[in-house]
Amino acid sequence: MIRKVIPHIGQKLAKLEILNGCSGGSGTSWVRNIWKFLRLEDGTYAVFHRGDLLADGIPKDWRAKEFCVRWGFCGEECREIIRQLDETGECTLVL
Repeated sequence: MIRKVIPHIGQKLAKLEILNGCSGGSGTSWVRNIWKFLRLEDGTYAVFHRGDLLADGIPKDWRAKEFCVRWGFCGEECREIIRQLDETGECTLVL
């Protein structure tokens, strides 16, 4: 599993772990703030938060704006999410 840690914009002490794949992480007992971004078979995108579907059918041309404006994943975070979506079709974030 590839793990990359990026500082979260606006939260100096928080770390954003971007996990390549579906793993939930280290198995700690506290509830994790898990976001999942998926590329669907029709080429659109879906966003889940803690297993709940927040949005689907997001067109490729709108994904960066949606990720930033609706959920606050902007700049480097957004670019990393999109990079992983382009490479593997999914990106899991553990905040």
